[in-house]
Amino acid sequence: MADLFLASGRLAVGNDFDQGAITPAQGNIHRMMRLFTPCLTALFALTALFALTAQSAPAPAQPHSGDGLWQAEIDNAHLFIRDQATGDIAHARPLMARDNALSSTAAVIAHDTPPAILVALGQAPELWLIALDADAGPYHQGFVHSYVAGMEESLSQERGRFARLRIDLTAPLIALRPDPDDRRAVQGIRANGTCIRIHLVAKREIGPCLKGDNNG
Repeated sequence: MADLFLASGRLAVGNDFDQGAITPAQGNIHRMMRLFTPCLTALFALTALFALTAQSAPAPAQPHSGDGLWQAEIDNAHLFIRDQATGDIAHARPLMARDNALSSTAAVIAHDTPPAILVALGQAPELWLIALDADAGPYHQGFVHSYVAGMEESLSQERGRFARLRIDLTAPLIALRPDPDDRRAVQGIRANGTCIRIHLVAKREIGPCLKGDNNG
């Protein structure tokens, strides 16, 4: 940027300033351009970098059910499940933990056995199973004592399609993946990188991932 075209079309270079080829005002402009050119170059480079990063950033996970009927997504601290045939939202619920704390993020995957959407709250130690079977449940939460013979000592929480089963964990999970050794289990990754297995029928953690399955 040491060269400058003047209004007359003449190119001022080298020591033209000393020869009076340009006016003092034009010389000041020239010096300012030389001063700010590195800053502008750096700004353009950062702008290009940010644009490239935005284009290459992975899209949020939107898993589809195995039968292709449902699609799940996390947005604005809510879980949404869409009907793939119509694109309409068939189910929505806030990512609210048992203690009423709201999670802003969650890991989500589809599961086939049982057919469900699995959601791990990002800021709470809970794994949700959102049933996709119309006959799912009932899922129980909380216990009461009853003196009536044969009565279940639990409160029915939810049943049917989109019923939620909560599974308490020892720590929040940042990612979920299928368990290669048990179709009724799932693997979860904690923030520290450790991998645990959660059984969806037993409704609890069943230990660390098997050798060779650990994250990283």
